Amino acid sequence: MKDKLIQFMMGRYGTDTLNKHILYTVLVLIVLNLLLNNRVLYFLSYALIAVDLFRTFSKNVTARSAENAKYEEFMRPVFDQVKVMQKNFSDKDHKYFVCKNCHKMVRVPKGKGKIEVTCPRCGHHFDARS
Repeated sequence: MKDKLIQFMMGRYGTDTLNKHILYTVLVLIVLNLLLNNRVLYFLSYALIAVDLFRTFSKNVTARSAENAKYEEFMRPVFDQVKVMQKNFSDKDHKYFVCKNCHKMVRVPKGKGKIEVTCPRCGHHFDARS
Protein backbone atom coordinates (compact mmCIF):
# COMPACT_ATOMS: atom_id res chain seq x y z
CA MET A 1 0.00 0.00 0.00
CA LYS A 2 2.80 2.38 0.91
CA ASP A 3 4.55 1.62 -2.39
CA LYS A 4 1.38 2.44 -4.34
CA LEU A 5 1.08 5.80 -2.57
CA ILE A 6 4.71 6.59 -3.28
CA GLN A 7 4.25 5.60 -6.91
CA PHE A 8 1.08 7.75 -7.16
CA MET A 9 2.85 10.81 -5.72
CA MET A 10 5.87 10.38 -8.01
CA GLY A 11 6.12 13.50 -10.18
CA ARG A 12 3.50 15.38 -8.19
CA TYR A 13 4.19 18.55 -6.21
CA GLY A 14 3.27 17.58 -2.65
CA THR A 15 3.07 20.07 0.21
CA ASP A 16 4.90 23.31 0.94
CA THR A 17 4.56 26.39 3.13
CA LEU A 18 1.62 27.79 1.17
CA ASN A 19 -0.28 24.49 1.39
CA LYS A 20 0.28 24.30 5.15
CA HIS A 21 -0.95 27.86 5.66
CA ILE A 22 -4.00 27.19 3.48
CA LEU A 23 -4.84 24.22 5.72
CA TYR A 24 -4.40 26.33 8.87
CA THR A 25 -6.76 28.89 7.35
CA VAL A 26 -9.28 26.15 6.60
CA LEU A 27 -9.15 24.98 10.21
CA VAL A 28 -9.80 28.52 11.45
CA LEU A 29 -12.70 28.90 8.99
CA ILE A 30 -14.22 25.61 10.13
CA VAL A 31 -14.11 26.70 13.78
CA LEU A 32 -15.60 30.09 12.87
CA ASN A 33 -18.28 28.32 10.86
CA LEU A 34 -19.17 26.19 13.88
CA LEU A 35 -19.48 29.30 16.02
CA LEU A 36 -21.23 31.59 13.52
CA ASN A 37 -23.02 29.06 11.26
CA ASN A 38 -22.23 31.16 8.19
CA ARG A 39 -22.73 29.66 4.71
CA VAL A 40 -20.03 31.87 3.16
CA LEU A 41 -17.38 30.52 5.54
CA TYR A 42 -18.60 27.00 4.77
CA PHE A 43 -18.16 27.37 1.01
CA LEU A 44 -14.90 29.30 1.40
CA SER A 45 -13.42 26.50 3.49
CA TYR A 46 -14.35 23.92 0.85
CA ALA A 47 -12.93 26.11 -1.93
CA LEU A 48 -9.64 26.42 -0.05
CA ILE A 49 -9.55 22.64 0.49
CA ALA A 50 -10.01 22.19 -3.27
CA VAL A 51 -7.17 24.65 -3.97
CA ASP A 52 -4.95 22.83 -1.49
CA LEU A 53 -5.66 19.43 -3.02
CA PHE A 54 -5.10 20.82 -6.52
CA ARG A 55 -1.72 22.21 -5.48
CA THR A 56 -0.73 18.98 -3.68
CA PHE A 57 -1.52 16.65 -6.59
CA SER A 58 -0.41 18.98 -9.39
CA LYS A 59 2.20 17.70 -11.81
CA ASN A 60 3.24 21.24 -12.78
CA VAL A 61 5.99 21.46 -10.20
CA THR A 62 7.55 24.60 -11.70
CA ALA A 63 4.36 26.67 -11.40
CA ARG A 64 3.65 25.48 -7.83
CA SER A 65 7.23 26.25 -6.77
CA ALA A 66 6.94 29.74 -8.25
CA GLU A 67 3.66 30.31 -6.38
CA ASN A 68 5.27 29.20 -3.13
CA ALA A 69 8.32 31.43 -3.70
CA LYS A 70 6.08 34.46 -4.29
CA TYR A 71 4.07 33.64 -1.16
CA GLU A 72 7.20 33.26 0.97
CA GLU A 73 8.63 36.54 -0.36
CA PHE A 74 5.33 38.29 0.38
CA MET A 75 5.18 36.82 3.90
CA ARG A 76 8.89 37.33 4.69
CA PRO A 77 8.34 40.32 7.04
CA VAL A 78 5.84 38.28 9.06
CA PHE A 79 8.14 35.25 9.20
CA ASP A 80 11.06 37.47 10.25
CA GLN A 81 9.04 39.08 13.04
CA VAL A 82 7.93 35.68 14.34
CA LYS A 83 11.56 34.50 14.44
CA VAL A 84 12.60 37.68 16.25
CA MET A 85 9.82 37.27 18.81
CA GLN A 86 10.84 33.64 19.43
CA LYS A 87 14.49 34.64 19.89
CA ASN A 88 13.62 37.59 22.16
CA PHE A 89 11.47 35.30 24.29
CA SER A 90 14.10 32.57 24.65
CA ASP A 91 17.29 34.68 25.04
CA LYS A 92 17.25 36.87 28.17
CA ASP A 93 20.71 38.40 27.66
CA HIS A 94 20.25 39.76 24.12
CA LYS A 95 17.67 41.56 22.03
CA TYR A 96 17.12 40.73 18.37
CA PHE A 97 16.18 43.00 15.46
CA VAL A 98 15.72 42.53 11.73
CA CYS A 99 17.68 44.77 9.38
CA LYS A 100 15.21 46.59 7.16
CA ASN A 101 17.71 46.65 4.30
CA CYS A 102 18.88 43.02 3.97
CA HIS A 103 16.53 41.20 6.42
CA LYS A 104 19.37 39.75 8.50
CA MET A 105 18.69 39.11 12.17
CA VAL A 106 20.94 41.29 14.36
CA ARG A 107 21.69 40.53 18.02
CA VAL A 108 22.57 43.23 20.55
CA PRO A 109 23.11 43.04 24.32
CA LYS A 110 20.13 43.93 26.50
CA GLY A 111 20.05 46.83 28.91
CA LYS A 112 22.14 49.35 26.95
CA GLY A 113 19.28 51.83 26.36
CA LYS A 114 18.82 53.55 23.03
CA ILE A 115 21.64 52.51 20.70
CA GLU A 116 22.58 52.73 17.05
CA VAL A 117 22.68 49.24 15.55
CA THR A 118 24.86 48.50 12.51
CA CYS A 119 23.98 45.49 10.39
CA PRO A 120 27.05 43.25 9.97
CA ARG A 121 25.99 42.14 6.49
CA CYS A 122 25.08 45.38 4.70
CA GLY A 123 26.31 48.11 7.09
CA HIS A 124 22.85 49.73 7.42
CA HIS A 125 22.47 51.86 10.58
CA PHE A 126 19.26 52.11 12.59
CA ASP A 127 18.30 53.25 16.09
CA ALA A 128 16.83 50.75 18.55
CA ARG A 129 16.17 50.25 22.26
CA SER A 130 17.99 47.33 23.77
